[in-house]
Amino acid sequence: MIEKEEELHCSLNINFQSLWLLLIQLQKGMRDFMLLMHGKSWIKSATNEFQKMENQKLKYESVENVIMISLKRIEKLQQNLVSLKFEISQQLDQLIRNVDEQKNHIIQTGQQNVAYRFYDELDNLVKEKRQEISMKHRRLQESKYQQDKL
Repeated sequence: MIEKEEELHCSLNINFQSLWLLLIQLQKGMRDFMLLMHGKSWIKSATNEFQKMENQKLKYESVENVIMISLKRIEKLQQNLVSLKFEISQQLDQLIRNVDEQKNHIIQTGQQNVAYRFYDELDNLVKEKRQEISMKHRRLQESKYQQDKL
């Protein structure tokens, strides 16, 4: 270790103190250079991170677009389902009305047949009774006629 400044001189008359100051300035410049290079690498790193963020943003926007397209398709499907439900409901209502009409028609036809059969049976009974009465009346007349003859 150098204790005195005079010891920094050599036989060639080189001022070591000046060299020493140059060396210190060189070290400081190297340190600044290293910091600058480290800073540039940080800038490169930050640039890479920024590019990654841009890529993530593009991916996010792409996913957002896919989601929006999917939502629009789902909404369209929902509208179609509501429309289909309405149409099916109308067709079922129409079928129910048709079945009710057929049922009422069958009931009316059945009632008419029952009424016709009742009247037919009543007519048949009346005809039978008339025939019986006619036959009894004839027999009575015949028997009166024969009694008168006697």
